[in-house]
Amino acid sequence: MIWELFANLDNNMVRVEFNAAKGEHYLRTSPVGVPFDFRLAISDALRCLRSSLDYVVSAMARKASLSDKNVTFPFHEKRGNVIDMFKAKVVRENERDVPAGTLHDLGVKYPDLQDLILNEIQPFSAEDGAGPMGDLIWRLITMDNIDKHRLLTPTINFTHVERGSVGGIRLENLGLSGWGPDHPAITVVGAPNEPQPEPDATMDVIFPEGTRLAGKPVLSAFVEGSNFVTDVIRTFETKFEGQNTAD
Repeated sequence: MIWELFANLDNNMVRVEFNAAKGEHYLRTSPVGVPFDFRLAISDALRCLRSSLDYVVSAMARKASLSDKNVTFPFHEKRGNVIDMFKAKVVRENERDVPAGTLHDLGVKYPDLQDLILNEIQPFSAEDGAGPMGDLIWRLITMDNIDKHRLLTPTINFTHVERGSVGGIRLENLGLSGWGPDHPAITVVGAPNEPQPEPDATMDVIFPEGTRLAGKPVLSAFVEGSNFVTDVIRTFETKFEGQNTAD
């Protein structure tokens, strides 16, 4: 809703420019920044997706009479690191080692848990063998781990022209890919220098370079990721709801 309201404002996001020296018209995106509230919403949504999965495993720990203090849903780029999260760990308390209350203890109580996470959900990278669901969940939900002290700064990308005119040439229902504020989307050479109406165009907000989903539209990534998280929660409900924990 934040992006929709912002995009509907008269921000001249797409404009027609004329370079008299070259005799060229350009259809170009304007350097309009993503609204600050939208960046806040992205950051909050990432944390909500992650928390929803943490709540699932922590609830399982409480049901099994385990401490949920250190129980979180596992994510990592490497499958081997996810496996390591199921190993027994201890912490030092009052000058002695005590069980840390981690996924290892939860896996003992729920013997099918490790297999479900590693072989069905696969919350690691596709390069390490994960399917589309696990790969996207890992990339999306751990996005804010890159820098917890800086908000993600998505960028605007020009994606579609419903209708417009450049250098006297009519454009209708034109899809574009990979064009941003620093690149003219369409160049028309030798056309007359005439006033051009602002085109009716569509913009996407995309994840910036340096992130795990660089170039992917933010909104569609969240829709897909939310659907996958919902599938994971339903899988846990089907697998473990009403199940007695192992002694």
